Amino acid sequence: MNTATITFTKKSPLVALFCLLVLAVLMTSCRSNKVQSIQHTDGSMVQRLNRFSLTLFREVCNHEDPYANVFLSPMSADIALSMAEQGAKGKTRSEMQKWLVPLRWENNEQLRIANSLWIDPAFPVKASYIEACKPFGAEVYNATIQPAIVNRWVSEKTDGKISSILPETMPANQSMVLINALYFKAEWLRRFDEGATRSELFYPTEGKSYEVPLMHLTHVLGYKQTNKAQIVELPYRDCDYVMDVILPAQGYSLRDVSESLNDKEWNGLSEFIRTRVALTMPKFKIEYQRTLNEDLQGLGIKNAFAPQADFSLMSDVATRISTVLQKTYLDVNEVGTEAAAATAVIMVRGAAHLAEPVEMTVDRPFLVLIRNRETGIIVFIGKIERV
Repeated sequence: MNTATITFTKKSPLVALFCLLVLAVLMTSCRSNKVQSIQHTDGSMVQRLNRFSLTLFREVCNHEDPYANVFLSPMSADIALSMAEQGAKGKTRSEMQKWLVPLRWENNEQLRIANSLWIDPAFPVKASYIEACKPFGAEVYNATIQPAIVNRWVSEKTDGKISSILPETMPANQSMVLINALYFKAEWLRRFDEGATRSELFYPTEGKSYEVPLMHLTHVLGYKQTNKAQIVELPYRDCDYVMDVILPAQGYSLRDVSESLNDKEWNGLSEFIRTRVALTMPKFKIEYQRTLNEDLQGLGIKNAFAPQADFSLMSDVATRISTVLQKTYLDVNEVGTEAAAATAVIMVRGAAHLAEPVEMTVDRPFLVLIRNRETGIIVFIGKIERV
């Protein structure tokens, strides 16, 4: 077979090539808000969740600095928001259902997922909502929400890679925080030779070139080439996960390539040929964080953030989503990959839906009483004929 050479020293940002890592593990469930096992899925469900992943990724890229790194876990966002969706009704639910696929995940050696609900004691949550969240395996904490305690939980679930997710100061009218934590670690099936790693030039889209540690591997790998990009599939050991590394062809930008990854083309990424590839790629470690409110609203999930949000399946007290926060971590080296993500959906009490008021116009003589409400004793009483 012909030898294909992929060299990551052409004009492309360091990390954006790897933004699709988490997509490799995304499997899906159903259109309703019923939670189904990730193991019971079909191609159309995979397409739906990949569609959410790719669209959210493009939305974030459109709002970010064009030369900034972006690394998301759409899966983490989907799970955290899907727990909120279990309490939604009406327009709030329909907007969320358009994108979200509620997932129940059974942890394995490579990927661990943990969920939790942190409920303010003053916020009455319906027992039926807690029951609806059981398939997520969510841990329920009904106590004053303390960011330090929540952050410690997140750190434990991500092996210390996400040390915090909540800010020190929380909204005074907070009602609940929904957390998803995701941790992935796997070794390459074919390791890069550590002795072959050396400093070489990397050429960013903007600015001067600079030296980075570049790893080297020559082996038979899954490979695909289109007019816009080269794609190589790097499998992990003892599992079904892979990393797809996508390098834009000369004359095409990362945006050009990401916008072409529609559902049909993404599914086509399974159609690799096995060929000998001489791969050069960076060894790196990054952390990323973003507030996803604007991006989710750009997808059409708007009502959940609005004062009129309907989460009445969650509580009879009006509540809405205030903020969706996500932090991620990625370490790619000669041995394998370690990645983590945490998503926090912060909910606050909203304005109650008020009934039409009863009119009372005091425009004629009236009585007044001043009394002790606890004992009932009237302290003053009078009638007012004139004012």
